[in-house]
Amino acid sequence: MTEFPIQIETDETGITISQDCPSPEWSITGKGGRTDSVFIDRDSAQAVIKALQPFANEVYERESI
Repeated sequence: MTEFPIQIETDETGITISQDCPSPEWSITGKGGRTDSVFIDRDSAQAVIKALQPFANEVYERESI
């Protein structure tokens, strides 16, 4: 489990995946607090799901044993 969990938000245009980043090297204040985000539009979502499917299958198999 990651110390900084991933947040997933969806709407009619797509999916936004974000994760807080405590790294002071990349923050304006030098105290951290940046959030890294990526937006996946609806047209690209199927390709992302297809790319993640083998990983999801592996996790499912490992947890079902």
